[in-house]
Amino acid sequence: MVSAQSPIDLHSDANEILLNPRWPEDDYQALYRLAEKSQSEKNLKGHVWIATSGSTANSISATKLVALSKQALMASARSVNLHLQSSAKDVWTQVLPHFHVGGAGY
Repeated sequence: MVSAQSPIDLHSDANEILLNPRWPEDDYQALYRLAEKSQSEKNLKGHVWIATSGSTANSISATKLVALSKQALMASARSVNLHLQSSAKDVWTQVLPHFHVGGAGY
């Protein structure tokens, strides 16, 4: 699991599970175990697990998780940087939490 202080290594084959630390512990652990089980069953490597932000779930147990490949996150970042004509000299801030897909794009 990645903490708010630990950046994601987008070049590794390790999977990352990013969940809201404010969720009740039982719910948090249940979703964490679900992600671990799913990635193991599907033999996923190099993915980031994030809860869907558009979910209309009535309970945390109905929350859906998605696995985004690190390659896809990197491709998205490259496209955004190209579109915005940004360079290594530009400074970005992270205004969304790391467990949000927008925060994972740091």
